[in-house]
Amino acid sequence: MSYSFKLNDLEVRVNPFPSVKITPAITWTKGAGVEWVATDRGASKDLYDLKCTAVLPRDEMVDLQTYFDSKRTSTMDMQGISGYAFPPIIDQSGSVAVSLVELGKAKQVKWAAGDVAGMYELQFTLRALTPSKLTSSPVINLRAEDGFESDHETTVSRFFPYDQSTPVYFDRNSDAGTFGPVRMVLSHEEARKTLSYVLGASTGRGKAFAFPSFPNVLYPFGAPRDAAVCKCIAVDIERVNLSRWGVNLTFVESAVEL
Repeated sequence: MSYSFKLNDLEVRVNPFPSVKITPAITWTKGAGVEWVATDRGASKDLYDLKCTAVLPRDEMVDLQTYFDSKRTSTMDMQGISGYAFPPIIDQSGSVAVSLVELGKAKQVKWAAGDVAGMYELQFTLRALTPSKLTSSPVINLRAEDGFESDHETTVSRFFPYDQSTPVYFDRNSDAGTFGPVRMVLSHEEARKTLSYVLGASTGRGKAFAFPSFPNVLYPFGAPRDAAVCKCIAVDIERVNLSRWGVNLTFVESAVEL
């Protein structure tokens, strides 16, 4: 699936469709008991990366490498974006300021008829710089496309004497419940609402919230535990096709009272 966009005035063709990565500026640490604690540097510090692969004739590849070399220490405007290249939480209706954060080595991948030089492949990664966010009513409704883990650790230690008689138990009572990663295939709007919820400062970003509804899942953190309160500690997104996104979320249980 090929895709094209412009970096300033240079048209760039990539194939396959670019892959995306979200790196929230949140560091999660497991504290005492089951509680996870977030250190959040703020939504403006979240990273949105676009990994691209260009397969071009030699002369066009040289032009692209020359252009990137001229932008080693400067910002580019990514324009002419059809649909969504970056995750749909980012406004891509106009231009998006980007920086080149990774540039691979060009390699010859195949010969082309009548072209002694053949075709070359170049991988590069662009990062959106302080992108504008689209406002969307934050909603999260879970539905699974694949299997998921829904249980908790058992943190009971047993010490047996020499004669293997009555053991001594030490229960730390810190069983950590985990649900996920759960993968959902969502439309642009559904993905935007879900990301707005788990990354939104007023909803689920780095804090506890009511576990979202999930049909037929009664014990996401293992039986017979409640699923009342949770935290979302991992967010990942991938493109499925031009109209669908695969959103992967991981939840942990929380003892916080809402």
